[in-house]
Amino acid sequence: MSETVSIKVLLAGMAKNGASDLHLKVGLSPYYRVAGKLRRIASVEPFTTNDQIESVLEPIIPADRRAAYDQTGNLDFSYQGASGDRYRVNVFRATGEMHAAIRRVQSRIDRKSVV
Repeated sequence: MSETVSIKVLLAGMAKNGASDLHLKVGLSPYYRVAGKLRRIASVEPFTTNDQIESVLEPIIPADRRAAYDQTGNLDFSYQGASGDRYRVNVFRATGEMHAAIRRVQSRIDRKSVV
């Protein structure tokens, strides 16, 4: 991958594509979950190294919580983007590499879907 995509671009793409989740894993392109199905983000090349994923996630990982991830290999936190969209973030270590599952929290509830 010649240039690493920014996390802010990936998060903005979630709203644009109606995605509920974003998945980041070394060896794969990022994936969005749209209407329950995983969809590869074709415009983004696979992350080939752990360092690439770490650099993508670094801007949203709270600095005071990074040590907890380094110690335990797992970190849950929330993030609010400049647009006001909110996200629940799970960063975890598997096979010695950083991965992430990010869920977009809807800021507006569709009245039709409320039971």
